[in-house]
Amino acid sequence: MRKRSVGINVRVSVTEKRKMTLMAKRCGLSLSEYLRQRALGYEPGGHPPKEVFDVLDKLD
Repeated sequence: MRKRSVGINVRVSVTEKRKMTLMAKRCGLSLSEYLRQRALGYEPGGHPPKEVFDVLDKLD
């Protein structure tokens, strides 16, 4: 298990935080994990909306 014990503080505007939070949510990640992945060069893919899974359930 990785131990993360060092923090990094970054100041952003309210609008920037809203956009980052929305992007993280679309990927199914926490804001921290989303920012960590982006900073390390990984581009997380989008998370399909719930409706997609509802339709797939109906196909079974």
